[in-house]
Amino acid sequence: MPDRKAAVDAEVRILVRPPRPLSPATVTRIVRAELAATVWGGDHPVRSSAIDAPDTSPARNDVLVRIGMLERTADIAARRTHDLVQRLYDTKRFLRVEADLPTAVYDPAGVTTTWARPALGATAAAPDPATDPHDWPRRVMKVPAALALMSPSVRGGKGIVIGHPDSGYTDHPMLGLDHLDRQRDRDVISGDDDARDPLRSPKRRLFNLLPNPGHGTATASVLVGTGEGGGDGLFGGVAPAATVIPIRATESVVQVFDSDVAAAVRWARAQRCHVVSMSLGGTGLFGLEDAIQEAVDDGIIAMAAAGNQVGIVTAPASYPNCLGVAATTVHGTAWTGSSRGRQVDLSAPGGDVWAAQFDWKRQGRPGYTLGRSSGTSYAVAHTAGVVALWLAHHGRSKLIDTYGRAHIQALLLYLLRQPGVCRQPTGWDGRNLGAGILDAHALLQAPLPDPHVLVAPRPAAPLAADPLDRLAATLDRTPDELRPVIDGILGPGSSRDIGLLRRFEGELAYHLTDPASRELLLGGGPSLAASTAQMKLRGASPQLTARLAGAI
Repeated sequence: MPDRKAAVDAEVRILVRPPRPLSPATVTRIVRAELAATVWGGDHPVRSSAIDAPDTSPARNDVLVRIGMLERTADIAARRTHDLVQRLYDTKRFLRVEADLPTAVYDPAGVTTTWARPALGATAAAPDPATDPHDWPRRVMKVPAALALMSPSVRGGKGIVIGHPDSGYTDHPMLGLDHLDRQRDRDVISGDDDARDPLRSPKRRLFNLLPNPGHGTATASVLVGTGEGGGDGLFGGVAPAATVIPIRATESVVQVFDSDVAAAVRWARAQRCHVVSMSLGGTGLFGLEDAIQEAVDDGIIAMAAAGNQVGIVTAPASYPNCLGVAATTVHGTAWTGSSRGRQVDLSAPGGDVWAAQFDWKRQGRPGYTLGRSSGTSYAVAHTAGVVALWLAHHGRSKLIDTYGRAHIQALLLYLLRQPGVCRQPTGWDGRNLGAGILDAHALLQAPLPDPHVLVAPRPAAPLAADPLDRLAATLDRTPDELRPVIDGILGPGSSRDIGLLRRFEGELAYHLTDPASRELLLGGGPSLAASTAQMKLRGASPQLTARLAGAI
């Protein structure tokens, strides 16, 4: 028998939603019984915890199950977890069951980074000389002109609180620690109130093949960072007077547990944040979309990075209730690594951006430095900073009094889509890059509309929502365009079988966000032999493999 203590170096998670409340202990017993019938066996460590919905939200009865694993490869763990999802559906005890597995939602061949500089998208090639000035993103977005419009009492976003789910914070001198709220920070990974980034060496591990230590510091620095001496041309954040609440929710922004991100969003709401900026992306999970909707209904503006080097818009940016932000260069063109698609709402600078970085070549603790890096992570952070300026300029409480809490994000989106608020350079691809490049000065000057023109965007109730919508958004297709694809994968007519789609929704999202698996699924369908599917479709459950082979 293998050394169980040495072997368990990771966990897998499953989120379940029973029709009526079940205690975590009961859910654990059900899971253990199903585990006993699998090759895993029933003696794996299992712990379950209820996810408490806020008082103003409908009861969801959700329970998160964590299972310690012995497997040394992510593919085997994924296959067995997806199998367990199907077995839990077969018990008839749950309305929804979905695996929460981290997955590398990017193309490794396209990431311009090295292990010595691990931040996703860190610039390896010679940077564009036009990006030499530290403040070029602020100038491109016309932040200095926007600041000049603001009253001194709120200039720089004073009074606005930004929730920041990421890898945590450090004491980097360029971060601007005075504007971090370290009384309300949270580490949802460890379950404590210390969101400091442990800055573990960027060593690849199972289920964390591209760790991003220091990423939260880098993205927070473009929000509220400060450069020595201040002034034009020196490094600084977009909203230096705003407050950031660090929430440590991931060690790798391309391989996240969506349940941790959902917990981070709920924490941001509990702490009365005004904006949630998520420089991360994953496959999505039904509990995450619910958490974001609850935040939006409570007056929070939620936004996320569109994704890097993956070819699709990642979740939660792909959700209809979350703003998706793509990345642009100093010349107003799309950054080559940025995801793009109909789910993108706007774009902001993200290529060769100056940010607080770390020197990992030093022995011991990494050294502090300032360097250029690229990614949609910076685009969404820049956007969050400008939104903080906008909220402070108009007075968030006044906006809520006029438009209502649930309409604040809809109000912002309405203004972003007005002509001139976002700049559209010649040849702008509005279909895939959103309304344009954010112009802070134009946004603050944009006249506010009559309240009756706004309709708060609300997705359908979670249990009534068609899972085809989520999968269509994943592939940037309409549901009707996706139907023949799903029928080819799951069998004729399956795209109209809501119950069947619900069972395979999470697993298909997992595979469709992996470039190699996506190519196999979109090009193969039921003609695939079972052995071929097992070999090439990494992490597929036996149930999905059988359908691919046409056995069901």
